[in-house]
Amino acid sequence: MKALRRWISARAPRADDGLSLAEMIVTLGLTTLVAGFTFALLMQGVRSTGSSAVRQDNAGQARVAIEAVSRNLRTAVSPIQFQGLTCTSGCTATTAVTAADGSSLTFYANINGVEAAPSRITYALTGSSLVETVQAPVVSATNYSFCAPGGSCAVRTRTLARGVVTPTAAEPLFTYYGDGAPPPPLGTPPTAAELVHIDAVEILLKVRSSAKWGTPATTVAMRVALPNADYARATNGGS
Repeated sequence: MKALRRWISARAPRADDGLSLAEMIVTLGLTTLVAGFTFALLMQGVRSTGSSAVRQDNAGQARVAIEAVSRNLRTAVSPIQFQGLTCTSGCTATTAVTAADGSSLTFYANINGVEAAPSRITYALTGSSLVETVQAPVVSATNYSFCAPGGSCAVRTRTLARGVVTPTAAEPLFTYYGDGAPPPPLGTPPTAAELVHIDAVEILLKVRSSAKWGTPATTVAMRVALPNADYARATNGGS
């Protein structure tokens, strides 16, 4: 009986017995596998959250920018449409759009709530930012003028969108259409003779504020008609 107890006692595990090498390897492998799986899930969540934030930023900037451009562009007018005052300086064109190409646009706009004189607005890319420049007229009792920007000649600028994808010849920021049915596309840039025939402007804006997380650019497009274009053509002798 004593021999049996000694044999059982020898076979029973001791409190200070450790893991065998094989058990340690298996445990380490399982721990590494679980940790790797947990880290992958965590990174996927971080990537999804970051990508969503960038997409929202892209969409917000693009929406604000295109709404601002289209709102002012609809008020485009020719200086000769204002009968109350005469422009004496700075009005080098009698068309609503004075300069235009694939990445910039300058025009006169009736945004002041004053029918006597227009403002001059430019939209252009500065690096990867779309910048709006507004110059109010200098109005006197009988005429108005535009001073040369700089010094005491104040202009108002603001950045509408950052991270704008550089336009290409195939996909310009601004595309111009003439009067007709359907409206024919004009040159990019339009010729001097085509400026008076601009009846609509199509805006194609791509914003990618950050390349992080591989988030693609957000693209918005809008074609804006110029309601005053017909009157401008008539007063300029266009057809």
